[in-house]
Amino acid sequence: MKPFKSMLAKRQTLIVAASVVTAVVLGAVIWMVLFRDDGPPDPAWEKIQREKQLVVAIDPSYPPFAQYGDPVPVGIDADLAQAIADEWGVEVHFSWQGYDGLYDSLLLRHVDIIISAIRSDPLRTDLIYYTQPYLDAGQVFVGIENAPQDFMAVEQDDVIAVEFASDGAIAAQQHELRQVIETQSSAEAIQMVLDGNADYALVDRISAGEFANQVVISGPVVSDLYSIAIRRENWRLARNVEETLLKFKNNGTLDEIVTTWLGYFPEP
Repeated sequence: MKPFKSMLAKRQTLIVAASVVTAVVLGAVIWMVLFRDDGPPDPAWEKIQREKQLVVAIDPSYPPFAQYGDPVPVGIDADLAQAIADEWGVEVHFSWQGYDGLYDSLLLRHVDIIISAIRSDPLRTDLIYYTQPYLDAGQVFVGIENAPQDFMAVEQDDVIAVEFASDGAIAAQQHELRQVIETQSSAEAIQMVLDGNADYALVDRISAGEFANQVVISGPVVSDLYSIAIRRENWRLARNVEETLLKFKNNGTLDEIVTTWLGYFPEP
């Protein structure tokens, strides 16, 4: 039995080592592609520079990320698109799309990028480049005077309210939280906390944002990451978007946009 366990351990070690090497190599390749200066022409980036216009696909039916405005959509995604355009000294033009049409408009080159609360899709990465996340809209703890920053901080006798069949409900089950009450909505789960019928609620960050002035909210404990989508061939455009997002994270622009629409949240 010991030799078998030893072989299994060695095999697991080799698998982990191979995974690390693969990740490092992949990271190096991505870095070289995005941040080198000598590469193939990027017509999308050249067009943006020439026409002084950034065309952004956005679904204006998903507040607080985007909703119909006059004359342009408003929300987190709309503000982020405008901030990027301002940083580059160009105008932003919004192409209003239903969610199902976002990728088609990008791949058909009707737009330059998608900023519309989209998650990275592994099945699309052959054609689509996803940036670093600009927002984690995952599950958060909500409390009156404090909120656990991780599952380990939840006491055995704490009562946790969750929305039925939500990611929060699944996470509560996976972490074996003992006293869980399922409600019909995230708003109802938070109301149970406000009414004193639960110690904390475990809900998505967007729902929690509607109560930001009444409760204390943790950083995300189950991630749900949103990124900007760009055609993979447009490497200069991708590089400039990444650099701009990094700048916005460092100078507070991104926090300001998110806080405007969701209230204050501690970041992980």
